[in-house]
Amino acid sequence: MALVTALITTAFIGGLLMHSYIAITVIIRWLHKKPVTPIDQVLVCLGIARMLLQIFSLMDLFLSIYQHGYLEPGSMFHFAVDGSFIFFNYSSIWFSTLFCVTFLLKIATYRHRLFLRLKRIVSQRITSLIVLSLVVSFGYVLMYVYLLTTDSGVKNMTDVINNVTNVTKKLQSRVHHVVFFLLGNSIPIGIYCCSVTLLIASLYFHIDNMRANSNSAPLRLKAYYMAITTLAFCLLCYIFTVISNVFVLCYIFMLEVFWIHIILNVFPIIHSAFLICKTSYLRQYITLLYNGIVGFMLPGGA
Repeated sequence: MALVTALITTAFIGGLLMHSYIAITVIIRWLHKKPVTPIDQVLVCLGIARMLLQIFSLMDLFLSIYQHGYLEPGSMFHFAVDGSFIFFNYSSIWFSTLFCVTFLLKIATYRHRLFLRLKRIVSQRITSLIVLSLVVSFGYVLMYVYLLTTDSGVKNMTDVINNVTNVTKKLQSRVHHVVFFLLGNSIPIGIYCCSVTLLIASLYFHIDNMRANSNSAPLRLKAYYMAITTLAFCLLCYIFTVISNVFVLCYIFMLEVFWIHIILNVFPIIHSAFLICKTSYLRQYITLLYNGIVGFMLPGGA
């Protein structure tokens, strides 16, 4: 168990560093007066949400293993950690969806009036959409509390906390609650899939035009194919993230706590690492950071 905990902790800390790096890099660019696009604004929110999700995952993991009173009925702290985890988990999902929609509106070249109007609205109200994503995510937390309250027949928060384990098992056995959580995940994934499909279709339209033009350079075609591959990989990460949420919901009482957090965090970590590799200024800052560390450790060396 000690070895498993150490390996999981190492992986989680690596994920935490990646999420933090994404958020901090965008903030540094903003402080240096460099242009910050709507995509960058969503990206920094995504990095912060995943960073806090990772922190509460580590907190829940360590307290579940080493603090025996943490899992006992009546633990207000356990209830608060669970609520925070749900909030940042759904925030991460909605920010990923908003990131994809914003990327679609920036890259795609559709000329339909509805598309152009949507593009103008999103670019002008990106802050409002970020706040809306947070409000919707907080709504899931309130619904979580509401379901616990109504299904247990309790009258106050203390009773909710005291009955959280039994009530959650009760919720798990009710089909309509499972369907409710499935719908909660299907709305963002539906938006995400539509956005990726439209963007890939737009890229293929450009590829067809370039093939028709004999003067098109092969390198440009290769860049478009790479973009499509990137979108497909991001879509897979997103789908597996949602599947992991549903899987944990259905089998939460059959899994050890460390497996729960591995399943819920592995694909956001992979996606963040992929974003760092594929985003030019994130790669650039990584190179500068590496050179600075090497220069500090080996003066006059590399």
